[in-house]
Amino acid sequence: MKDKERIKGIVEAILFTMGESVALSRLAEVLEVEEEALKDLLEEMKGDYAGKDRGICLIELDGAYQICTKIETYEYVKKLVSQPKKRSLTDVMLETLSIVAYKQPVTNGKCVLSLGNSIVAITFRGLVFLRVKIALACS
Repeated sequence: MKDKERIKGIVEAILFTMGESVALSRLAEVLEVEEEALKDLLEEMKGDYAGKDRGICLIELDGAYQICTKIETYEYVKKLVSQPKKRSLTDVMLETLSIVAYKQPVTNGKCVLSLGNSIVAITFRGLVFLRVKIALACS
C-alpha cells in the first residue's frame, strides 16, 4: 500500500465529505488499493479514533464505512443545533421587503417582474406570503 498516513487522510476526507456510509469496494476503487489492505487500514483507523479523546468515530455498516460523532458529545452538539440561527437579510432582500410593505398588496406578477429572485428569498423566509397571486407583508 502507498503511504499509509496519506491514505488515512484521504479516507477521512472522503468519509467526512460524503456524510454517509461509503462501501469498502468503492473506497478501494477510488484509492486504487486492494480491499483487504484497505479494510486493515480502516480497522486501524477505528482503533485510532476509539483510543484517543476524539469527538468522532469510524463505524462499519454492512461493508460500508462512515464517520460519526461519539455518543459522549451528543449533549454539546444538541445545544449548538437547537440554538436558533441568526437570520440576516441582504440589502436587496431588505429593499424588496420594504417595497412590498409600502405598496401592498402587490401582485405576484409585479413582484417577480420588478423585484426578481429576492421576492422568492423573502417568501421562503416567511417574511412575505403569496396568496391568490398577491404578496402581503407579514405584520
